[in-house]
Amino acid sequence: MNFDEIKNVMRGLGIDRVGAASLEKAFREPEYREFLSRGFHGTMEYLERNLDVRNDPRIRFPWAKSAIVCALCYANELPPETPEDSVLRSVARYAHGSDYHDVFGGKLRTLVELLRAEGTEAHYYVDTGPVMEKELAERAGLGWIGKNTLVLDRRRGSYFFIGVVFTSLDLEPSLSATNHCGTCTKCLEACPTSAFPEPYKLDATKCISYLTIEHKPPLSEAARGASGSLIFGCDVCQEVCPYNRGVQVKAHEEFAPRKETLELTKKDVLELSAESFREHFRRTPVWRAKRRGFLYHTILSLPAELDEETATILGRIAEDEDDEILSGAAKWKLSQSSS
Repeated sequence: MNFDEIKNVMRGLGIDRVGAASLEKAFREPEYREFLSRGFHGTMEYLERNLDVRNDPRIRFPWAKSAIVCALCYANELPPETPEDSVLRSVARYAHGSDYHDVFGGKLRTLVELLRAEGTEAHYYVDTGPVMEKELAERAGLGWIGKNTLVLDRRRGSYFFIGVVFTSLDLEPSLSATNHCGTCTKCLEACPTSAFPEPYKLDATKCISYLTIEHKPPLSEAARGASGSLIFGCDVCQEVCPYNRGVQVKAHEEFAPRKETLELTKKDVLELSAESFREHFRRTPVWRAKRRGFLYHTILSLPAELDEETATILGRIAEDEDDEILSGAAKWKLSQSSS
């Protein structure tokens, strides 16, 4: 199978962009090691593991000669009928619909199976292994790594997932992307928590996505109010990026929210049983936070002025001696509201 055939297969599966990169040692290795040495990865200890493989995938896959790098857009917007108090307005866009690991992974698995059927070695990753996806995407021409450390495409913005297929095919590399950020610093200035100490550097420990997803509750008292009204992830640095303005990309129905979830309010979330939470969020990225994590950040995100019904619900949670994490959050929010 040649590269044109590969691109046709992936486009037929709904992949938005496909590029090829040669395999060599990552040239961004010094930057990555600096990120770790400064402790910017926080409690994400998995980022410290398999550094040799992360920087050179040929160590794990000695047969690999090329990387097929794919982009799948998730730029779907909430439908017009979304209630103003929908909880999804406080959830990052990528997590509104089905889990991208399942959706994207299924598409890449199809390609891998086709390649293996022809006797070609192949292995895929969708945000699940020690891979420098962003560098590979840049080298494969899918976009450049911007000042907010996300990959940007002049035509498609940055609302897309990256998937990688390592293969024994010796493919001609695509033309690498060039940087078009220029003097713009909108993403750095708009970050609610000042998570960018300098352009192209992210202190993940200050990032709302880290605080609400990666860091397991409870948060320190100083960090409890950092996320504002957000519950799961943050899109601020993408929302202000000029390359995301008026971007016209294909909407993938897999990433559209379920109707019943659209109608959930934060108050509804506070009363979700374990089974109800599973029904609403199983097979979505939100599942990563689990019920406790999602309810915890829902509590922290509530406004200072609580209505009587919400205060009553929090009062019940505060009295739950079986869950110190949620009861502690409820007590804190009630104390903030009454102060």
